[in-house]
Amino acid sequence: RTAWRLLHVDSARAITLADAALAKALARGDAMGEAWARLARGFHLLYFARPRDAAPELKAAQRLFDAQGNRAGHILARTGLARGLWREGRYDESLGLVLALRDEGMAVLRHEQRGLLLNTIAGCYSARNESEQAFAYMYQALRDAPPAHGHGYDAVLHCNLAHELLQLGDYHEALKHVEAGLARFDAARNPRLASVLHINRVICLTELERASEALPDIARVCAIPADASGRGTLTPHFETLA
Repeated sequence: RTAWRLLHVDSARAITLADAALAKALARGDAMGEAWARLARGFHLLYFARPRDAAPELKAAQRLFDAQGNRAGHILARTGLARGLWREGRYDESLGLVLALRDEGMAVLRHEQRGLLLNTIAGCYSARNESEQAFAYMYQALRDAPPAHGHGYDAVLHCNLAHELLQLGDYHEALKHVEAGLARFDAARNPRLASVLHINRVICLTELERASEALPDIARVCAIPADASGRGTLTPHFETLA
């Protein structure tokens, strides 16, 4: 559970703890511990690797949660699988999966868990160019994952809101969300999220004819390690964008 709470705050420590938890759970025959460890590993792989790398962990977590009758865990694992579909461009399949989970998820999930479900729905609508629906779900997710209870997920939501606003050309408002996201966490502990936020800040400042102010952001992105501990295995394009 500590690994889960650190997913967006300290990505390197989160996966280290998840790996350790999995080893302990397997040694002790602790099915619930294994389920949470695999869930945390699955989501980490969604962010830092490929959906096909994450899917086996998420499916295993779902089976374990189902065997224990843990509906919250089931919904989170299914949400992760839906996010994987979204990453593969299968937006309609992803949306159908998370909409089927929405009502029960709102009843049994709390804080950043609920925000994660709502944000996945928002991402599907964003990919379908349905910005009104996307904003509605993102803002609801932000209300459910406030700084005091969001475990850093509010930074993700600010990042996604900024990205949606960029698509609509509202650079002033997008910049506000970028700044809010950057203020919420130690960028060195989640370099992938930092990369996205800084790239969005570069775009905002450039469009606002303040491009010279973006030079430090470009330098920060280029300085992030280009391996799995930094941007992830498939995201070297952040440096190219910078």
